[in-house]
Amino acid sequence: MEKLLTLIIPTYNMERYLKKCLDSLLVARNLDCLEVLVVNDGSKDASSAIAHEYSEKYPRSIRVIDKENGNYGSCINRGVAEGCGKYVKILDADDHFDTQVLDDVLEQMKTVDADLFLTDTVQIHEDGSFVLKNDFSIPPMQVVDFGGYTKVDEMPMHCIAYKLENVRRLGYRQTEGISYTDTEWAFFPMESVKTCFYFPKVLYRYLIGRAGQTMAPEVYKRGRSQELIITKRMVEFWDAHQELPVQGYFDQYLLHRLRRIYMQNMVRNEEGDNDFLIEMDKFIQEHSGKLYGLLDACLYGRREKIPFIREWRKNYKPSLKFRLCVKLHRLMGNQK
Repeated sequence: MEKLLTLIIPTYNMERYLKKCLDSLLVARNLDCLEVLVVNDGSKDASSAIAHEYSEKYPRSIRVIDKENGNYGSCINRGVAEGCGKYVKILDADDHFDTQVLDDVLEQMKTVDADLFLTDTVQIHEDGSFVLKNDFSIPPMQVVDFGGYTKVDEMPMHCIAYKLENVRRLGYRQTEGISYTDTEWAFFPMESVKTCFYFPKVLYRYLIGRAGQTMAPEVYKRGRSQELIITKRMVEFWDAHQELPVQGYFDQYLLHRLRRIYMQNMVRNEEGDNDFLIEMDKFIQEHSGKLYGLLDACLYGRREKIPFIREWRKNYKPSLKFRLCVKLHRLMGNQK
């Protein structure tokens, strides 16, 4: 049977979460339409053994690829190269799907032909409590032109399924050997997207707050240099591609992502944060005057709009006005 969806599951020492992840994929109607590639990235725990148990039980749908450790991007590259589904999607091994929604998605994919298939996602804590839902204002349940869709902020990779043949045609390669490359999945392959279908149900359940996650503060501090590598690659791509059919998407995505990085590091303002920002800012200035100017105009605040990046650039310090505005928002229990 033709595979409608290839799921790539990068896995490194995920024995605690992998069973829940794989159990969530055991759909009732459309299991034969699903291809699950568990890419074991040299795990030292029981991850491989767990994955092989499922592969032996469901050989037509679940396959294990055991490989030497090469970090997250190498798992994605391997999955893209070996997958055979019409669409391709990433599922991290510590996350899981809503099983019924997955069955509905696969049913819908039987009749939909679009370059991009979007679903909603929700962030949850380990106790299952709800944190944040990501959804879209794009018209649902119809194939639409993606070129005019620019209100994206930073589209989470958890929402995305691409047409696999398009990703391959681009020759897409995710950066290997470092973390934080999941953001590349929501950026570079968008070059291939002309049409989009939005299925407005929560499929992806994204676990946050787990010790050791790359976005945990103590881990992120050590990994800033890796995020800088990804950011530089994005800036260079953006500056070299200014007339894409989905240019609005790239403009909004990169600007929102960079604005968030400046803000997070200024607010935290711990050792190394400012040096990181200075290096990133100087790279942007040298490689894209247009982007540098757009960032200069970025504002923060609800009442008094502060050009916080411009003020920081005066002496590479967050302005007093910006710090006071952040404190006020925190006291009021608001987040920007």
